Amino acid sequence: MNTSGINHKEADMNIFKKTAVRVVAIILVAATAITLTISFLLFQRDKLPSSDTAYVDFGCLLEEGDEVTVEKVTPAPVDKDVEIYAFDFRLSSGQPDGAIEIIIPYSDKGLKEEEELLSVCGKYLNQETNEWEDVFYTVDTEANKVHIITNHLSTYGVFKITNPGKRSEYISEVNVYAAYMTDSRARAIVQAFAEQSDSWQENAAAAFLETTDTLRYFAAANAHTFFSLGEAYDAWVTKPFQNFMSGLGVSTACAQLACNAYNNGFRSAETTFTAVKSSLDIAINFATPSIKLAYLSVGMIDLALSDVQTFAVANKYKSTKNMYDAYYKRKENSRALNDWRTLFESYYKKNKDNPQLVLDMMRAEIDRYVNEYWTVAGTDWESWIDAYEKNGKLSKYPWPVKKDRENISAIHKSQLYEYLNSVFRTMCRNMYLDSLIEREKEYNKLADFYNTKFSIIIQEDKDKGEKSTWAGCYARLAPLSSTADPSSWTGKLNSDGGGTITFTLRAHLKAGFPMTLELYRTSADIKSGKKLKSVTLKSFSENTQTVVLEPRKVNQTEETEPASSEDTDSSTPTSVPPVTKEPVKEANPWYDVTIVSLDNTNPKAFAGWYAVLEYPKDMHVELEDMLAMFDNTGKCILRFQKSDYEALESPSKIWLYQYKEDLLSKKKPDVIVSFSLSGSYSGKYSGEPLYTILVKAKPKGNKDDILNSISGDYSSYMIRAELFIPGEGMMQIDKKEDYEPWEKPSAEVWLHYNGPSLTLKSYSDPYLTEYVLEKFSDTRYEITYQNGTTTVTHTVEIISVGHRAKYTFLSETEGGQRNLSVYILEKK
Repeated sequence: MNTSGINHKEADMNIFKKTAVRVVAIILVAATAITLTISFLLFQRDKLPSSDTAYVDFGCLLEEGDEVTVEKVTPAPVDKDVEIYAFDFRLSSGQPDGAIEIIIPYSDKGLKEEEELLSVCGKYLNQETNEWEDVFYTVDTEANKVHIITNHLSTYGVFKITNPGKRSEYISEVNVYAAYMTDSRARAIVQAFAEQSDSWQENAAAAFLETTDTLRYFAAANAHTFFSLGEAYDAWVTKPFQNFMSGLGVSTACAQLACNAYNNGFRSAETTFTAVKSSLDIAINFATPSIKLAYLSVGMIDLALSDVQTFAVANKYKSTKNMYDAYYKRKENSRALNDWRTLFESYYKKNKDNPQLVLDMMRAEIDRYVNEYWTVAGTDWESWIDAYEKNGKLSKYPWPVKKDRENISAIHKSQLYEYLNSVFRTMCRNMYLDSLIEREKEYNKLADFYNTKFSIIIQEDKDKGEKSTWAGCYARLAPLSSTADPSSWTGKLNSDGGGTITFTLRAHLKAGFPMTLELYRTSADIKSGKKLKSVTLKSFSENTQTVVLEPRKVNQTEETEPASSEDTDSSTPTSVPPVTKEPVKEANPWYDVTIVSLDNTNPKAFAGWYAVLEYPKDMHVELEDMLAMFDNTGKCILRFQKSDYEALESPSKIWLYQYKEDLLSKKKPDVIVSFSLSGSYSGKYSGEPLYTILVKAKPKGNKDDILNSISGDYSSYMIRAELFIPGEGMMQIDKKEDYEPWEKPSAEVWLHYNGPSLTLKSYSDPYLTEYVLEKFSDTRYEITYQNGTTTVTHTVEIISVGHRAKYTFLSETEGGQRNLSVYILEKK
């Protein structure tokens, strides 16, 4: 460690991110596939059963005349503890037009049954770099086969890692997590998401942590501590973290549902399938890309299993039915499986954000197709009879009444659904691959967020040129978890008495969220616990926080030891000073005051509000440091020490504000609640007693009724537009314009207040898409989602409840293009 600062560097977390394609679902599945008979040689020492071979399930993607080649290859070894089963897969026509499934067998010799799932993985050999890369795969330990989902043919293999200590080198641990995501757990997570209850995010994340056994990698004692980041960070950190965690849980659950739809949908128990569909029917109202994919996958199975009611064709219409069947056998009218697949996938590609529309379009096209004959032939029925049978009589080919026409079409439809099963399954496989890609995005978001860096800057309050009194002392963050390395969190202050502690969010989490800065004179004092000073850190409200140390007195004693006689005047060595005891340190306890609504029927009455201790009007106070925000469940915790309380002249009231601006501008509180400093002892915090106090505040009027007035139709007009397209010189566009009220009238908008969310819909949208915006406060609602490589954000800010609002649309591409539009909404 150098003297310029304290640096704590956490290695990049390969638990959550390694390469561009890193996330793998390891789910026990049984796949039915087309077996390609090939011959291959023995591989390694273990002989594979002769009946087992690698093969590819193309579904309905193979065109007539396509030839598939599967050849066993022997790649260069990567490790003596890794056995590789590799094959090269080729298609005569090039690459497949969609997702395929590659099945590669392996030998489980030398693997314990309970370890097999964690010791086998699928890999792809990059021909350009000659490096093995991760793929999306599942392991069937019963059949000893690895199933790889991809849309590209090349060289693929199975790695069997026989040394448990080397698994993490080849199998990212995050890939193992999804192995334990069951269908029932997935439905529970989606159900929690669909219900949008007060604690749905924590419930979904907790279920994910429990299912994937993730919590043991961190020092958090329980899911709540983990989810709240130990209350060491303000909402600007915890809120995105909670969004990423719950998003990861939901996307993993949806990937499992998409997997189940692909592998088992055509033979699932009706009750199980209905339960999944019911949950997704609700969840689609709060659609994320993962929810949409799962919804479409399950909806496709629902479509494939449609129960078509038919009855026997009446004798007099049998000839007519034969003529009907002949129409669809004509070359110009018949459709091959790939024709149907191409048509259905065009619906999907154009309408990915609206899965219900895709399903409706597919169902409508099938209905149109089976009824097409009646529309065409009905224009000149006698000519159609004559074309089918020269001089055919109308008595032999009567025009059926409506119910008989519908029955003949229904019979064809029933046969068509069965014929299209391979199309539906192929498309489900595409949905499954897309859902794995969406899940990977969620993993990457969380991985990036875990690697966010935070710093504590230590400075001594001294004049320039003045000698430092803290130089050479040691600083450490505490308390540390049992798994944390104390030396990584300890450093020596520089010659100016300063330094910087830098760490990642993940490192802080694994260390147990230490939030006390301890200062020691020597390294020996660290071991004996002789602290010079302890400083309780504030929750991080930005990436850095600064601790300013007052100059240390020369004879300052340690917190835990009496004054040393070595600091006496050396001019009187024979004089032994009297030994005095250190004064008894007066306790300076902490208090956690939890504020909730008095109205049990309206527990979230204060969600998004702010609280602050009463303070003398003529006193200068740092309100930003004193205030606390109510969370979305309507709960707030004010934490302070007795010394802080007494500095405010021992207040007996807490002031509540609906708007932060009103609090900071020292306006009259919206609600005032009384409290006393008597509470329940709850242990120690930073070495001092901790007491908890519960305060119930009466809501001001019926706030929910006021917010309900947000709902309704609004007229709108644009007030600002920005467009930025990066480029060289004249090719770059950077345009910004402001408009006067009603200079740029826009579409009518519908808003609906839902309590924990706000629904937004524009009547100019041909699909009338409803966006559900998350509630950040009573006046701010927002949703952010990915549309391909574009990040889209919708924000609504309430200017006057029930009258005016501001709507902001923002889209930003990975290439740097930015489009911003701001509108004023006025209620009609």
